[in-house]
Amino acid sequence: MWRDIGLDDWLLNLDAEQEIEGILPTVLAMAKMQQWQKKKALKAKKLVEKRQIKTMQVLKKYL
Repeated sequence: MWRDIGLDDWLLNLDAEQEIEGILPTVLAMAKMQQWQKKKALKAKKLVEKRQIKTMQVLKKYL
């Protein structure tokens, strides 16, 4: 899902040992660029909301 909404670089897979090293740099980058990260999160939120609206329209049509 993170990839679908444009947040794939925030996907932190704690189950994959080879990816654990990337957690700290990712979190630090997020902390250093808070304004940009907030904009990115809001963009993803709007995308999710649009998709939810479309989904509910389809359901309404068939229910």
